[in-house]
Amino acid sequence: MYELLAKNITAVFALGGVLLGSMFTFFANSRLKEKELQLRLREKVLDRRIEAHEAIFKLVAPMRHMRSLEYQESESELARTPQFFMSPEEFYSWHIQHLEVAATYSAWLTKPVSRELNFIQDYTLNLSMLIGPAPANLFPEIGRIIRSDFIDMAHQLEKIAFDFFEKDLSKMTFGDPDEHHKYKKDETLERLNLTKLYQEWATIAEMIQSNTESSILTYS
Repeated sequence: MYELLAKNITAVFALGGVLLGSMFTFFANSRLKEKELQLRLREKVLDRRIEAHEAIFKLVAPMRHMRSLEYQESESELARTPQFFMSPEEFYSWHIQHLEVAATYSAWLTKPVSRELNFIQDYTLNLSMLIGPAPANLFPEIGRIIRSDFIDMAHQLEKIAFDFFEKDLSKMTFGDPDEHHKYKKDETLERLNLTKLYQEWATIAEMIQSNTESSILTYS
């Protein structure tokens, strides 16, 4: 047997080399396929995250789009209101869009963007509660009073969304789904108290009440 092995040692080593080469190729190909799969998954995740943050920019744009009310608010400035405050239908259409973006893309947004989006949602829900009884003709004037809130919120949300493209685009980390994606209650209330909506809440409520009472008297 030893003589047979000695005579065929070259063939044995050749066979061993083939086996080792085959095993190496198998593991190398498996590793390559695994990396290719990870790369494809990474690309899909990045695509979804980019899509989500691009949706934020589309949401921000109408918040900056102002419409002239064709009278002077001051000596140097015309009165303006957000375009979507020209009618209740336009406002609620924008509000629904906001809710849809938040619901559709929340899993792909960075935590800072989610928190800012939720703050705007809190603001808008309070606004909706206040202006629910308002007649359509009052919407542009209400929008004029609080227009700076939308400009400020648009600027802040856009700034945070830009941070994703500058700092977080290539990161594959995700926040804990159970983690709090809203500002703390005290912080939210503090920011809301600084808005024109809260500062002018009584004024707007009085406008709505007076206009509603006038409409009832005229109808009667």
